[in-house]
Amino acid sequence: MYQINMYIETSIRGVKKTIGWYGYLLEWLDSTGTPHTVSHFQYEIGVTPNMLSLTAFCAALDRLTKDSEITVFTDNLYLREGYTRYLPVWKENGWKTAHKYPIKNRQSWQQIAEKTKRHTIIFHSGSSHSYKDWMLREIQERKEKKCSLN
Repeated sequence: MYQINMYIETSIRGVKKTIGWYGYLLEWLDSTGTPHTVSHFQYEIGVTPNMLSLTAFCAALDRLTKDSEITVFTDNLYLREGYTRYLPVWKENGWKTAHKYPIKNRQSWQQIAEKTKRHTIIFHSGSSHSYKDWMLREIQERKEKKCSLN
């Protein structure tokens, strides 16, 4: 099983739906011990901060072609707690909360449940990682470039 570090960063203002940017970086060693990384940055329209983190996680999972043990570095508590604590309960309860309300972002959570079946997922607690500053600068540069084109 491959061992992959997944780093997720987002940039969005407020809690209402708006434009937000995300980036992910995947890091792994090949069979010879050579390190590799692949990254992707994108913006989404009409999303909340939580939706943006779910979108980034799904997009990063889409890049993986082999069963892997993935350590996820993110500061989004909704993603981390939702996946580790609530996802199994939501699935068992028909995608409803303990109070029988439909869960928010159901479609994204269902996609995540499907995409992670073949992987082992571990969330790293804490928000700091070695790529954080670079990823946030990259997001900012892309935002500025996009704004200058409009």
